[in-house]
Amino acid sequence: MLTDKEIFHAVQFVEKLHRFINKLKLPGNNRVLVSGVCFAIAREHHRAIVCLIEEEIFSSAYALFRLVFEAYVRGEWLLRCADDEFVDDFIQRDKEPPKINCMIKELEERNEGFEGFEGFNETENLSQIKSNIWKPSCGWTHTGGDAVRHWITKDGIEPNYKKKDVMEMLSATESIGALATMAISSLSGDKNIAEDILKALEHHFSAQGERGG
Repeated sequence: MLTDKEIFHAVQFVEKLHRFINKLKLPGNNRVLVSGVCFAIAREHHRAIVCLIEEEIFSSAYALFRLVFEAYVRGEWLLRCADDEFVDDFIQRDKEPPKINCMIKELEERNEGFEGFEGFNETENLSQIKSNIWKPSCGWTHTGGDAVRHWITKDGIEPNYKKKDVMEMLSATESIGALATMAISSLSGDKNIAEDILKALEHHFSAQGERGG
């Protein structure tokens, strides 16, 4: 499926994102804690997807894709929209956040980008992203028709994933993983890290295009 070089670059990108924020110091309050954990979980799902693709365990990689997006959106909502009482109840009583459409609507209404980072708003296109990926990603997570069709071939039951589709899912995962990493960097108040991450993402995709990925 993916070449060794394509896998290598996907793994390298995960590691590069990690280096940007490794040992970063963040403010010590519950809002930063819970949102930061959500972003970290999104990043871990990204890493897991790359590992699963490397092992050609594609159905499990696809199943995690929705969770990457969901963890990122939840982190942004807890950071920007939830009140202090909700944040405390979320930690202590496992209070359920709103449905994803409501979280996205609130985030887009606030229309906030990274503080001090002009020209980039990481939440402004969430509804468009969701409209593109939500229906198929729910099927991948919950074993819907599309997930099943990827296992039906003329010879019987076996994985039947196309490289182009896997690469598209991987690229979307990398974008969300980068956004989650930028969000963690923004918690520290260092806009330069966020700028560097965005440049790294652009370079990664540019190099991918040059490789024919």
